[in-house]
Amino acid sequence: MSEKGELAVTCILEGNLGVHMNGRSLPGEGPHIDLISPMTGTALGSLAEASTAQLDAAVGHARQAFASGPWARDAAYRAGVLRSLAEAVEADAEVIAHLDAVEAGKVFAGSVSEDVPDVVANLRFFAVPGE
Repeated sequence: MSEKGELAVTCILEGNLGVHMNGRSLPGEGPHIDLISPMTGTALGSLAEASTAQLDAAVGHARQAFASGPWARDAAYRAGVLRSLAEAVEADAEVIAHLDAVEAGKVFAGSVSEDVPDVVANLRFFAVPGE
């Protein structure tokens, strides 16, 4: 598969970084769950789930960012964010494809050649400023 992708999986698992909130990856504060490979049926490791408090905080951060920032009011800004996200996905295509392949039990080559480019294309399609 991908050395960069394997490193990403290792960093997530070893750091217990399964919760992404407010621009950071954090350890969950809930119970641990095993991550099972759908391809092999073996455990890849485990991560702690988000606690109820973490979930509430994440929703609060997201709501505040949406309501107080230009995202909801400025179509040009929103389009720029989507274009930037498309560029970031494209730059990390190998890692994203690896994580997708591991998570879904699919073939890495298909993910890197088809799935990730489709995500980039969709982001760019929707990055058209509205009215």
